[in-house]
Amino acid sequence: AFRSYEFAIGLHYGVKVTPELALGTSIRYINSSLSPASVQVGNERSAGQGNSISFDLAALWRPQLGGWLSDRFSFGLNISNIGPAMTYIDAAQADPLPTNFRAGFAFRLLNDDYNKMTITTDVSRLLVRRTIEFEQRGDTALPRVRTDGFLQALFTSWGVEAVLRTFTTGVGIEYWYGKPSLLALRAGYFYEDQRSGGRQFLTFGAGLRYSSFGLDFSYLQAIEQNHPLAGTVRVSLVLNFPTLGQPSRQ
Repeated sequence: AFRSYEFAIGLHYGVKVTPELALGTSIRYINSSLSPASVQVGNERSAGQGNSISFDLAALWRPQLGGWLSDRFSFGLNISNIGPAMTYIDAAQADPLPTNFRAGFAFRLLNDDYNKMTITTDVSRLLVRRTIEFEQRGDTALPRVRTDGFLQALFTSWGVEAVLRTFTTGVGIEYWYGKPSLLALRAGYFYEDQRSGGRQFLTFGAGLRYSSFGLDFSYLQAIEQNHPLAGTVRVSLVLNFPTLGQPSRQ
């Protein structure tokens, strides 16, 4: 018996370029250990461990439209996990990182002192391109998987064929009550085309905030029967360091 584990250490930085535009980036080190220090795979013997680095790029635009529309619209773009493939044993069979493109917007329906309600939607897709080539050896055609490099795949993964069905879509709504925000209720829906995996989820959640502390809860309801993620519960504890030691605003 042996243990498998993964961990990542990252550094994140964001800057407000203009009153309407903010940019951000992240860099992280990734370590993945799938097997003991030495493992036999076919004719090769090596450690089933891999390392890589990746970075993210993001932008957030909040147009100041004035009047009733002031501070109600937000538009965001993000490309995450840009980096070289993870090699465990054979570099020719390295696994690409799940580089992901995401774009979305949010609109705040309610925005008074005690009530805030926001609707959101986003689309995302993997920026990874793998093709199967056949190598002729005698009378046999052997399949060979070819993976584009991570920088090349940023462009080649946008092939016209079936590009729309490779997008996943999410919509959500969030309501906060309190001054400052104290209690949150959330709901969302996630959709993926059947030909690309067919994942469909409903999510429900709640949140609490008090002073520097917060607690978030979510529940995932799979639409597909017997889905392995059905009934997934997530609980998160939030600690806001900048407000520690400051008087409560409650």
